Amino acid sequence: MSRTVGRPARALPDSVGLAEFLRRAEADPLPLAGRYQLVTAARVLIDKLYVQLPLKRAMHATDPVQRLRLLERHLAPLSESQFHAELADVFRALRDLHTVYQLPAPYRGHVATLGFLVERYTDAEGAAHHIVSKIDRSLVHAGFDVGAELESWNGVPIERAVERNAAAQAGSHLDARLARGLEALTLRPLRTTLPPDELEVLLAYRTRGGRRRETRLPWRVCAAERYAGRAQDPVPTLGTSLGIDVGSETARQVKRGLFAPPRARRSPARSPRSVLAHRTLRLGGRSYG
Repeated sequence: MSRTVGRPARALPDSVGLAEFLRRAEADPLPLAGRYQLVTAARVLIDKLYVQLPLKRAMHATDPVQRLRLLERHLAPLSESQFHAELADVFRALRDLHTVYQLPAPYRGHVATLGFLVERYTDAEGAAHHIVSKIDRSLVHAGFDVGAELESWNGVPIERAVERNAAAQAGSHLDARLARGLEALTLRPLRTTLPPDELEVLLAYRTRGGRRRETRLPWRVCAAERYAGRAQDPVPTLGTSLGIDVGSETARQVKRGLFAPPRARRSPARSPRSVLAHRTLRLGGRSYG
């Protein structure tokens, strides 16, 4: 196999490496008392107010209330990222896109991306193919461009890699999880999705000319949207009270910012925060939707 292994010549503009972003995020951890308060509030919400709990228990064989009780007993040794991962997983197991754990600042307002998107199609023989559909022009190199076909992801066959990623998504059935797993393969709004585990990805791909090559791409973190020079959510907090799937809406607007033509990226100016009230738990100056 002809190989081209290495990083692209240029990184994504206006972004930082994932390791650097995580270092900054963990520099100001939530106090232990705040963790207890947050887990207790989550347990009351699910146990006392979530009317679909019996259905979700039966459909997905999950017991979020008991998981929260166990989490409450083991909060102290968890790192900041481990705590958010555990709490997010409790809500994700409900498979309900309108009942999710939204990460606090500095995660919300940022997106982790590899700088390209992937789409999937099935040929006449039923074989699945995963094609690069959009890419930041700074990453194009060695035949890695729109139309390139992915074959493996960190040594894992791409079909299996998508399935594994789909299992970590909140869709209520297999097709929904597969669609979300494909999207989250290269683009993860950190408001509703945890940062990637790996700092970079080794991709084996086939160019449009049929040559097999490899490349290594780092995860980068950039602002989903900026207002007055500061990163902010592209979806107002009010959206959660309107039943909007905040994760999908954030991803949609991030895609527009990264991949749409410049004219399509322009949008009417708006206030950075909605003036309408929304029930939000605040701990130590942080907001948890």
